[in-house]
Amino acid sequence: MSYEYNLNEKRQKPLKKDCTLWEQLKYHRISKGIKRTSMSKLLNISLSSLISLEDNKDRVKFNVKIIKEYIIILELNIDDLIINDDYIKFILNNPSKKIKNTRKQLKLIQRQFDDLIGVKHSCTAHWEEKRLLISKKNYEKLKEHIIS
Repeated sequence: MSYEYNLNEKRQKPLKKDCTLWEQLKYHRISKGIKRTSMSKLLNISLSSLISLEDNKDRVKFNVKIIKEYIIILELNIDDLIINDDYIKFILNNPSKKIKNTRKQLKLIQRQFDDLIGVKHSCTAHWEEKRLLISKKNYEKLKEHIIS
C-alpha cells in the first residue's frame, strides 16, 4: 500500500479508556503517520466524510464496511480496540454467524426466529446472508436471545 505520510503530526496524548471507536481509529491513523487525504482515498470516501466520522460529528452513520476497511488498512485487529458500545462490538464480530448459530441451537427456522425476536419476517434471512445491517433497535431485541 502506498499513502502519504504525515511526519509533522504533533505528538499524541495517550488514549482514554472511555474514548470512542473513531477516536481510537484516528489515533492509530495518526500514529502510523497516514494523512486524512490518503486514508479517505484508500477508503473511497470524501475527505469531509472521513473528517465527520473521525471527529464524531456524524454519530448517526455507522458503516461497518468502512470501519472494517479502516482497521485492515491500519493493520489492526478488532481485539486491539476498546469498544465501549455493545452494539458496535456485536456488529463488528460476525453477527450473521452468531444469529445463525443461535437459531440452529434453538432448533428454529428463520421465520420462527423472526417471531421470537419480534421482527418482520425475512429479517433473519437477510441478517444471516449479510444483506441487511442490524439496527440498534433490533440488536436490543436480539441480545437477550443470542447464544455466544
